[in-house]
Amino acid sequence: MDLLAHRRVSRALLLRVSVWVLLALAVAACSSSSVDGGAAVEGEAADPAELTPAVAPTAVQLPPIDLQLLLDDWVSSEDLVGAVAAVATIDDMTVASAGLTEIGTTELIGPNHRFRIGSITKLFTATLVMRLVEGGVLGLDDPVSAYLPDAPPGVTIAQLLSHRSGIVDQGGNEFEAIAAEIGAALSDPSTVRLPAEVVAEALGRELAFEPGTNEQYSNVGYLVLDPVIETAAGTDYESALIELVLEPAGLDNTGVDTGAADMAAPHERLALDQPPFSLRAMRTDVAVGATTAAGGLVSDVYELVAFAEALFGGEIVSASSLEEMMDTTQSAGASYGLGMDVYRLDGRTVLGHDGRTIGYGASLRHDPTTGLTVVVLANEGTFATRPFADRLVIEASRLAVPE
Repeated sequence: MDLLAHRRVSRALLLRVSVWVLLALAVAACSSSSVDGGAAVEGEAADPAELTPAVAPTAVQLPPIDLQLLLDDWVSSEDLVGAVAAVATIDDMTVASAGLTEIGTTELIGPNHRFRIGSITKLFTATLVMRLVEGGVLGLDDPVSAYLPDAPPGVTIAQLLSHRSGIVDQGGNEFEAIAAEIGAALSDPSTVRLPAEVVAEALGRELAFEPGTNEQYSNVGYLVLDPVIETAAGTDYESALIELVLEPAGLDNTGVDTGAADMAAPHERLALDQPPFSLRAMRTDVAVGATTAAGGLVSDVYELVAFAEALFGGEIVSASSLEEMMDTTQSAGASYGLGMDVYRLDGRTVLGHDGRTIGYGASLRHDPTTGLTVVVLANEGTFATRPFADRLVIEASRLAVPE
């Protein structure tokens, strides 16, 4: 279907969007590795020694894949609003874009547009925490209660990063309450709660399990890291991130979401067989996972590639810190380290994260052996970007030629 043929949905209809549909999107936003993790390792612990990043990965020629053709086919087959993708090696990069910045306009989406990156934010947050650990102001085994007195005893910083704290997102019997909250926030932005309020409520609830004994993906767990980071760094999350992660990586177009003009408009649809509609006129940062340390960053394809190359190239954290981030031996599913997913794709181990938040989808993949990096960003949250990102990794890896 021609994207330009979609008619604009009225604001009145937007405000009548099913709360239950948006709830599913919001709660799933930046959610578990089963949702965002693609072909993550299942039941097979990754050997940290195997994953230790090479200082100088094996150089490969840019994979001879037609990225534009593949992206056009994906956007067309899924009837997506728009998407941008990048495939990069150590010394070269190919970028492609397809579709629109917003339904009802003629503006084409491009690689310079920024997107909410959802749970890829967690990889940035974990990197920031490791910088603070290296600086001696934070310890992975530190009890969270040392920074937040109301935190449950026994919960450590590492457990928050690896989703093993027992602090979980709202759900179960609270389903209707969350739905009402999101519905109210969409119609009246003044009802949006601050992350600090969400954290206070989460710390007042009973843990889902004894810390360290299980694993359950938790956006709220990462929200708890926000005040921990602020206390340890002596400044707010964004300022600490800029100083310790973004500037060392040379990133100046990545940061906390402020609704900048260069953002591609967010889109959703009521059902897969219905056309997408723009959410630009609505407050869509209401989901717990779409805020601050859990999923509150925006970026573009160029800077996500640069971040991956800087992180895995040892330019932001030390090799020992990166090895700890990649260690999945404490993961129940053997697929999650500290803020990092581990994927087994076509026989090779690939690292990164996925993100889904209201109106956007994002995927980041990096092969530390060859230096191959893949980034996929879409301005529609209905469809996961992970299958396409995994496909690009597999096809590029099979066709890559050693120099």
